Amino acid sequence: DAIICLGEPEYLRKRGVKVEHVYPSAFLNSDFQYDKCKRMKNNFLVFGTDGFVHKGIDLLIEVFNEHPEWELYLCGSGITKYVKNKLHLTIKSNNIHDCGYINIKSDKFLELIYQCPFILQPSCSEAVSTAVLTGMRHGLIPIVTHGNGFEMLGKERCLFFEGFHIKDIEFAIKKAVNLPDDYIRTKSKDIYQYANKMFTIDMFTLNMNCAVQNICEGLTYVNQG
Repeated sequence: DAIICLGEPEYLRKRGVKVEHVYPSAFLNSDFQYDKCKRMKNNFLVFGTDGFVHKGIDLLIEVFNEHPEWELYLCGSGITKYVKNKLHLTIKSNNIHDCGYINIKSDKFLELIYQCPFILQPSCSEAVSTAVLTGMRHGLIPIVTHGNGFEMLGKERCLFFEGFHIKDIEFAIKKAVNLPDDYIRTKSKDIYQYANKMFTIDMFTLNMNCAVQNICEGLTYVNQG
């Protein structure tokens, strides 16, 4: 009768039923202090690497292999083993860091958050990523693929890969690295404030309740008796 989605609502319009979109909630490390950030714009974070190929992590490794001046921090379990044994890729230089599993409540998470201004997700198909939203709640600027639920945030709060080929990923990262420092700081602060207003569990509860109410008010029930 109706759909509540976390992904891109435009993909569902053709079904001819009411579509309500809600953003999921994201985590926040309660010890995070925005003013402690000492971010270098050549540092990039990937948080959550399950679905390595689907999320484009293999392409990121190929791109960063060719750019030792950039730093890539991969957070997830079994990364090095998977890259070697499953993807048959070689991490050529020391600029690609296997950080292992990272607890959001840990000091290691804060250490990464304080030094990386960008969070990457060149996924080929996905609903809104809670990993990316978690980065945004700490002021990280997302660079994501079009069509994965971030379109409604627009270019004001997201940067986008224009495709999922190596050249598209490389181009977007080059563009990010060349952004003015003042622009990055302003955008980061705006994202931090917006995300901590919009991606909380309280806001998710409110939006879900509104979605259900809108659906119930819009449905027409036919008495079959």
